Amino acid sequence: SWTRVALSLALMISLLTAVAAMLTYDDVAEASCYLRTYGFLVNEENHQQSSSLDNAITLSEALSLFQECCGLPGNGVLTVEKIRVMRRPCCSVADIHPYSPLTRKWLRTHLTWIFRLANRDTLRTTQNAFALWSEQSSLTFSRDPLRPDILISYQSGAHAYENNDNGGSCLLPVTGPGSVVAYAFFPTGAPNQVTVVHVDETEPWHITLARPPSDKLYLLQTLTYEIGHTLGLTHSMREDSVM
Repeated sequence: SWTRVALSLALMISLLTAVAAMLTYDDVAEASCYLRTYGFLVNEENHQQSSSLDNAITLSEALSLFQECCGLPGNGVLTVEKIRVMRRPCCSVADIHPYSPLTRKWLRTHLTWIFRLANRDTLRTTQNAFALWSEQSSLTFSRDPLRPDILISYQSGAHAYENNDNGGSCLLPVTGPGSVVAYAFFPTGAPNQVTVVHVDETEPWHITLARPPSDKLYLLQTLTYEIGHTLGLTHSMREDSVM
């Protein structure tokens, strides 16, 4: 049809644009992996049987959704700038979800937490992160090493869950400096649930409450962000949002 011909021509132009931007096959593969990881590109069972045009259209649609989510200009074409955005340090919680995490929420307003094997400065910073959420909500938090609702820990590489309820190996390995800096799990809605936050111990963390130097990551900011996920909040498109 004329529609498919027009789309084919548009994608050819996009391909030429990508070549002009010095993108490599590895860049495209990296972008596809990122888009799948964060929910923009859905793995389909018949993906291998789809035509090149169908796959290109699907990738373009995923890039358009990524642009919208990140507030980037463009028309669904992969560019060097989009690759740079994808390579920024981030958490591994998907931007697009098959369900609303807000439907899986805590059944009470007082929650307990523990940061496993944390020193005094880390505990103080963690307490301040929870205090920020208390100030902006009806929730209250207290530290409880024995019966935590939210369990935070430093991790590296492939690792196991800290709590027995989840059991086994964590499905999200910590990949090292410069990539995923931390991640958290949404509440499940179960009566005795324990949600988990894993922080990459190999990152150059600034632990204290003072503003960090440019070569350090601010632990307070990261914890505040990840705690938001444990409370059921997803990523926000607003630049002034902590999420």
